[in-house]
Amino acid sequence: MSDKTYEFYLTHDLAQYAGKWVALLDEQVLASGDTATQVLAVAAQKAPGRTPALAKVPTGEVLVLCRP
Repeated sequence: MSDKTYEFYLTHDLAQYAGKWVALLDEQVLASGDTATQVLAVAAQKAPGRTPALAKVPTGEVLVLCRP
């Protein structure tokens, strides 16, 4: 996952995707769904030849630890 994509994931309100898998590309949500397989299939159709970041959006509070 690129630094920009990771920053997007951490800083944008993705509450509408809580509990869902998301494919992130170019600082946007490219696809979302209940399974990672489903989301990757949709993302592959929308952005052929590109590799999106895949993440599951948490349903509650999460502590994220990062190395400096």
